[in-house]
Amino acid sequence: MRKWFLAIGLVTILAGIVMIGSSGLVKPSSDFPGVRVAYVKNSWNVSANLVKGDFLYVYFTQGAEWRQGLFEIDEEFSGFAVLYVGVNITDSRGNTTMYLCKLGKPQTQGEETILNFLDKNITHDEGGIDPSWYFKNNTKSYYEVGGTVQFNGTYKFVIGNVFPDRKDPPSSLDIRKVTFTTEHPITYLLPSGIVVTGVGATITVFSLRKKTKPSLGEKTKHR
Repeated sequence: MRKWFLAIGLVTILAGIVMIGSSGLVKPSSDFPGVRVAYVKNSWNVSANLVKGDFLYVYFTQGAEWRQGLFEIDEEFSGFAVLYVGVNITDSRGNTTMYLCKLGKPQTQGEETILNFLDKNITHDEGGIDPSWYFKNNTKSYYEVGGTVQFNGTYKFVIGNVFPDRKDPPSSLDIRKVTFTTEHPITYLLPSGIVVTGVGATITVFSLRKKTKPSLGEKTKHR
């Protein structure tokens, strides 16, 4: 029986410690979609004044006639008609980070189908943007175009190198800055964890106490 009490006590202490530790966990959150720092319609480029540490993402919408005309067949995305779109981010020093975005639609769909992003990757990374936060593990792709600004100054965002060629620019080009904060979502576990740990400690101490043996005189009295 004592072994059972000891096991229960130790498990209870462990549970309490986990609860106390969990109460201090930090959960990142953001104000996504963030604050717009630059926006333009029907243009290939836009500029924005940025500060080191800003975290941003670049979003553009397809041009009016991008769904029409020729498309490429990409072996990586079998069954899709693919349009390649480059996004260049040039920092205040003149260095550039180059993205290649693949937009596509099922080959069985007509011109009415909206093009969706199939992939985003970097072909040249020498600019003042650190894209690592958006990197998809075990791939060469990124969730978004953008990242953390490394230098103060004016950054230029250019949509270009569309292939097969399209004459009309993107319908919109939107640069947004996201602010990250931290939350402590489960702080209520702290007092509960302390109580649970205390109960476990009490059970453990009780299970470890040696049972007092009756003395010889007490044995004689009971005879």
